[in-house]
Amino acid sequence: MPTDLKSDSPSAPGAASAAWLQHLCDLTETEGFMEPAGPGHHALHLEGGPDLLICFADLPGLSQRAPGDYPTSWKTAREAGWSLLVLISERDAWFRAPPLWEWLDARADEAFFENFDRVLFYGSGPAAHAACAFSAAAPGAFVLALSPVATLDPDLAGWDNRWPEMRRSDFRNRYGYGPDMLRAAARATLIHDPEIPEDAMHSALYRQNFVQRLKMPGAGRAPERILEDCGLLPSFLHGALEGSLSPATFARLWRQRRHSVSWLQGRAARAAGSEQPCREALVLAHALALSPDQPKLQRRYDLLTERYEEELAEARSRWKAAPR
Repeated sequence: MPTDLKSDSPSAPGAASAAWLQHLCDLTETEGFMEPAGPGHHALHLEGGPDLLICFADLPGLSQRAPGDYPTSWKTAREAGWSLLVLISERDAWFRAPPLWEWLDARADEAFFENFDRVLFYGSGPAAHAACAFSAAAPGAFVLALSPVATLDPDLAGWDNRWPEMRRSDFRNRYGYGPDMLRAAARATLIHDPEIPEDAMHSALYRQNFVQRLKMPGAGRAPERILEDCGLLPSFLHGALEGSLSPATFARLWRQRRHSVSWLQGRAARAAGSEQPCREALVLAHALALSPDQPKLQRRYDLLTERYEEELAEARSRWKAAPR
């Protein structure tokens, strides 16, 4: 059923968001469907092969792209010949909406997910919680979650103050506590940055023996961007679906982070925060070698090289003399 784009309600999407919704409606004229999944939510399904990727998007994020400039996860599904289901929020939200849960329950009741040989739920950040929790609708599914939150219920996660606006949201009822909802999954791969204490604590709450927890030091609060920057996200998605994303495979792939300007920027910021100017300058030099057109990084690098010329020369000498 096509989504009504002519709503005059205060929550009606803006021009850029409406353009995306119209584009997605047009995309499903010949395959799949685009339909409401409760107020403020939509479901996009594109038909493909017997494997299904389920992921999440919000219109504010999509609106930063031109219609048709699809997220990497969508592109990966289409290039691999997988079917695709995207749950879309009109706000930058956590998919904490009972009507959306009812839509998902209805799909489970009509055995929609049983039409596929393999189902993979994928999400990053807030959507990682949705990927873990909503996997309960498709028992036997696989899950790939980047920096998943277990819950934001103040009684269970009062130590996480990063999203104060979500404190009144319902994380106790249907699809609420991620670790409980994940119990029906066949296999789950959870990836987090151990340098972010809250992410490490949330990850530790997922204790099932089929859960694989992998660490991405330096990924920061936007691990998906790092993986996209390195060109690794498609490999992670394939590995999560096929069961080949082992710790050894992950470690080999993660070495490519040194080619990510985003990751290097994070390392430079960490060095700056710990007052290591020489280390910061060396990391910035690597980032600028990969991507020279970075005026802000260049100014910071120039400032450091001017202030710490002798120390940097010594640091470079030690690095060149170090055994490989």
